[in-house]
Parts: sequence; C-alpha cells; structure tokens
Amino acid sequence: MSAAQFAADTVRYALGLLLACAALGKGVKLASFRENLHESFRVPAAAAIWLAPFIVLTEAVLAVATLAAVESARPALAAALLLFCIFSAVLVHRYLQEGVVRCACFGESVRAVSAFDLLRNLLILAAMAAWLLCAPAAGTTALRPLAAGTAVLCTMLLIGLHDIVSILRAEELAP
Repeated sequence: MSAAQFAADTVRYALGLLLACAALGKGVKLASFRENLHESFRVPAAAAIWLAPFIVLTEAVLAVATLAAVESARPALAAALLLFCIFSAVLVHRYLQEGVVRCACFGESVRAVSAFDLLRNLLILAAMAAWLLCAPAAGTTALRPLAAGTAVLCTMLLIGLHDIVSILRAEELAP
C-alpha cells in the first residue's frame, strides 16, 4: 500500500465516520435537532418534522456507502460534498447574520456555533473535495486497519475541535 493509498483510505474512513457520528448524534436527539432546525435555521415547524429524520437518514446512508468501498464512496462523497456545501453556506449566512446559531452537528444542542466549528466544516469540505479529486483506486488491504485507526483519531479531533481549542486556550490563559 502506497502512502497515497494509506492517506486516501484514512480520509475516506474519517469522512464516513464523521457522517456516521453526525447521523447518530442527531438521531439520538432527534426532537432537539428538529427544534433546532426550526429555531436556528428558521425551517417551518411542519417541515422540520420530516426534514430532521430525512437529514439523519441521508447522513447514515452516505456514511455506510462511504465506509463500504471506494466504488460506493465516490458517489456518496460527491453527494455529501454538495449537501455539505449547501449546509455550510446556510450556516455561515445565519452565523454572520445573527452571530449566535446552534448547529447540533453531532448532537450537541446547547453550545452555539463557533469560528472553530466553521473551520472544521471548511476542513471537512476540503477533505471531501481532495479525496474526490485525488484518491487512487482501491489498493491492498494490509494497512487498512491502521488507516481506520488513524481515521478514528482524526474524527475525534475534528468533532472535538471547539472543545480542544477551548481547553488549550484556558490553559494558556491560566495563571
């Protein structure tokens, strides 16, 4: 397995895990997610009732397709990239317009979106685009468990980016 293939597998697994975590987080707190769509994104309450489970199901299906194989990952990540671009544009618009917006990206509903969350979205968009443009075809499977493990770490870092930076900043500011 080449370094490029290892990197491509790691990115694909991380993107699939991010989609799975997003679906799981929203699905577990579906009522809260539905309410957040209505309050933060001004989706009419009647539309939020069907839109919330549709988003969760879509993310779950895209996660499974992304994790399943390179062949199914290409169309899944292309669809995810399109949806994520639309979502990120709406999120940035609401963030700039109102200053405080809750996203509930991974199930959290109390914390407002921060600049670090927007940075995370930008990194995810870049990873999706880079994978679609540069990923080599499927290679050997010898190092795939290591790529999967690396992807888990990357996923945890991306999901927790806001909290990690907040902790580091607090340590920096502590006397």
